[in-house]
Amino acid sequence: MAPLVGVILLLLACSDISGAQPSGKYCGTTSTLFGDATIDVTITSPTFDISATFTPPGGDAASGNERGVRFTYNPSTGDITVKDTDKLQELINKIEAPISAAELANLKYDGKNIIVVNLGDFALKPC
Repeated sequence: MAPLVGVILLLLACSDISGAQPSGKYCGTTSTLFGDATIDVTITSPTFDISATFTPPGGDAASGNERGVRFTYNPSTGDITVKDTDKLQELINKIEAPISAAELANLKYDGKNIIVVNLGDFALKPC
């Protein structure tokens, strides 16, 4: 009976961990030498919607959005991998930001924030 209780407790613990995946809306703003950016992401697993605005120094703001961007989430590592990098690139082209989709394709979820690893650990926080 004791081994069965141990297995049940392990399953409950694992289900609790897997339930801690990102969901809802995350927002962030940043200012760099290349310009100012605002990013909003709404996660509705297994996809997210993203909108962004980018303003280059001395230039005009450009905005865009993409819906239904597919991603995978690994709860054991917190890794979020964007599968629809073509949609990310379309958004980047719309806002004329000096980055590539590859720089935005690997994210990390720390249990609270979504971290854009390849952009200096830029954090998108719940909003």
